Amino acid sequence: MVTTLPAPTGREDFQSVASSLEFLDSLKTGLMLFAVDGRLIDCNQAAADLCGLNIDHITEWRLGDFRYQLSEDGTQLAPSETPASKTLRTGEPCLDVVCALRLPSGVRQWLKVNSWPFTRDNALAGAVVSLEDFTLARRSAHLLALHKDVMQSVVETRDETVALQTFCDSIVKQLDFDSAWIGISSRSVDHGIEVICASGRVDTVNASFISTSADVEEGNGFVGTALRNGTTQRENQLLQSVKDAPWRDVNAKAGFNSGLAIPMKAFDRRGVLCILDSQTFAFDDETVEQLQTLADEIQYGIAHLDAVRQLHESLAGTLAALRNMTEIRDPYTAGHQGEVADLSMAIATSLNLDPNLISLIGQSGDVHDIGKVGVPAEILTRPGRLTETEFELIKTHAQLGYDILASANLPWPIPHVALEHHERIDGSGYPQGLRGDKISLAAKIVAVADVVEAMTHRRPYREALGIDMALAEIRNGAGTLYDVEVVEACLQLFADGYRFKFDNALK
Repeated sequence: MVTTLPAPTGREDFQSVASSLEFLDSLKTGLMLFAVDGRLIDCNQAAADLCGLNIDHITEWRLGDFRYQLSEDGTQLAPSETPASKTLRTGEPCLDVVCALRLPSGVRQWLKVNSWPFTRDNALAGAVVSLEDFTLARRSAHLLALHKDVMQSVVETRDETVALQTFCDSIVKQLDFDSAWIGISSRSVDHGIEVICASGRVDTVNASFISTSADVEEGNGFVGTALRNGTTQRENQLLQSVKDAPWRDVNAKAGFNSGLAIPMKAFDRRGVLCILDSQTFAFDDETVEQLQTLADEIQYGIAHLDAVRQLHESLAGTLAALRNMTEIRDPYTAGHQGEVADLSMAIATSLNLDPNLISLIGQSGDVHDIGKVGVPAEILTRPGRLTETEFELIKTHAQLGYDILASANLPWPIPHVALEHHERIDGSGYPQGLRGDKISLAAKIVAVADVVEAMTHRRPYREALGIDMALAEIRNGAGTLYDVEVVEACLQLFADGYRFKFDNALK
């Protein structure tokens, strides 16, 4: 939008531009008028309030006096890159720019800014700028993004340290605070704090000088008090805080003016989340409440991680016991299931499968032959070729393995891999004669690993055939017996140097 108007020289001309200053002063949207040389000629009351100006002294302000600090993406905004500056330099509108303005009080205000040029006699005469308070809307959006980051980290990782580090990183990234760190009560230093993760300006973390004891001066600052009492503490004017006097020089040097400490539990110990920022009054009631909620939620998530970890440990122990039971009855295949599990996981990894699925495929390989506990040991260990009847009896181990694992309520695909690892793409396998996509990908992977491992190693009825024959078998059977992608991944692994752990795998 370009408006042709007389060159403004004072409030009278601003009235001619706006036609009704009383009307403009009733608006919540801020309006400002700049001359072409950057002088602030006039503004309405909303603009004065948003920018922290005394409207009676507006003629003392120039464009360079407005301390724009950050663009929406968090980068420093040079004075020449502000919307009004761009308009006065280029003569073009500059619309929907979100940026931060530091008020004289030290508070950071987020504004949505639009700037339009106006001309006189086809020459640029100045810029009209509109301002809208975007602080609350922006904070809500970034708190939502922070919440998403935190919940995603809890879901995707089983590592408490990773989840807590992500929390600190997101606080700095999403909310523009200068520093965030989490400390827990020390087990080696009386009343001490041990920092477990930090983000932002981590060089300013001084937890080693903080105590949780109320008997010493260093224990009565906002961080030590929060950890000791279990209550949230904030200081919006750190450099004037009497209780935080021991750190005044450190905070002054670092430029920290506000601090927030939220008690939270981590690694089964009392802890605290500490957030620091350079602006005064950085932590209003709503922001503190939202951050407390997020701290509570990540603690619930960590408790979930602990429960999941215990379940995984229990599952791993159960699977190890089942694997050992199978191999005790069949010593010739001792280590077979473990080798199949390792190769299956390597294949699944090269296929870029989800990490959780890769782990489950490895666990499936660990017990894929569990059904052999139902086959007489003398058949499993007898040298020489099996009779047709004996082979039919061995084939029952697939269904029996499924029945055992399914009755134990083990997660998919563990029981199904036991059932399907002898199925073949062309339907020639057993026990169900499944074809193609009717066979699960996990079972296809374990099937290839099973064949390669079995052919490579010695069996009661034959000597080891060696890795070359094993790889030739799956190469020749790709597309008919074995899945093509799985075979290609397996062949590439061995071409890249993959080897079984047992020495005779190289024979």
